Amino acid sequence: PSSAASDVYKRQDEQMENMTTHLEVLHLMEKLSLEDRLLLRGKYIEGKSAQELAEMLGCKPDSIRMKMLRARRRAFHILQER
Repeated sequence: PSSAASDVYKRQDEQMENMTTHLEVLHLMEKLSLEDRLLLRGKYIEGKSAQELAEMLGCKPDSIRMKMLRARRRAFHILQER
């Protein structure tokens, strides 16, 4: 990924890791699709790698990276609505 894209991923990762309350997470998860919940939970709660998530969902690690980007965008959109 380009430097700008890497910066975006890094900022988004930091922001997701900084979500502090359990209620925010529950509220967010309720509003996301099942796939988004699986991806975000796998990455941020269970600490799974892109490879592990790809195996779990039956797709390529590159697909996981794009799916994660989209899931994070949807999650941030939901958080901004509050």
